[in-house]
Amino acid sequence: MSTLAKGSKKEKSSFGGALDLFYLGPALIILRPRAGLHLLTAFTVEESWPALRRDLSRYYFACHLAEILTGLTREEEPLPEVFDLLVAGLDEIVQVPPEGIPTLGIALELRLLRELGFAPSLFLCAACGEDLSGKERHLSVSCGGLLCGDCRDGEARPVPVSAGVVESLRNLARAPLESTSRLRLSPGDARTIRSFLTGFTEWRLERKLRTARFLA
Repeated sequence: MSTLAKGSKKEKSSFGGALDLFYLGPALIILRPRAGLHLLTAFTVEESWPALRRDLSRYYFACHLAEILTGLTREEEPLPEVFDLLVAGLDEIVQVPPEGIPTLGIALELRLLRELGFAPSLFLCAACGEDLSGKERHLSVSCGGLLCGDCRDGEARPVPVSAGVVESLRNLARAPLESTSRLRLSPGDARTIRSFLTGFTEWRLERKLRTARFLA
């Protein structure tokens, strides 16, 4: 919800000195549908994930998820499953070892896309719907996921991928969130997956992600 926080910079404001990204707590809002902006009159911080502000790589991934949500959701549309997933994701981001942040970020992005109804096709061919077991496989941004060898012709720049990349993508999409950071990707596989996922999400958003350049 877009709100106007009057008096937020006053010494004795009712916002607890904190109005920023990744602050969680109850808010008191006066709804003003005709005014364009609702009025935020009070906010109490219950959780702020301070570790995000001590580590740029953690903060970048959190900002990346926030940018995706801002682009793929509508204001004032309640999505409790997405909210719970984001909170659980932030809890994991601040706890995971540094080397596990990239894989956790990929897993969270895949899950958010699934909850929002925009998940890439990773188990069946995105074009013909056939099972991909034992077949040549390619990643296609514009088709929305994996393609079989028969469907790759005529598509713009499909990327051939190994069975290892396919299995990693599938594991990151379905494994328990707390275990995804333990999945190890080779540098080449990590670059392939990140490049596809960024391109796919930007294709869904129909614009470039400002945070994508910080994830390399």
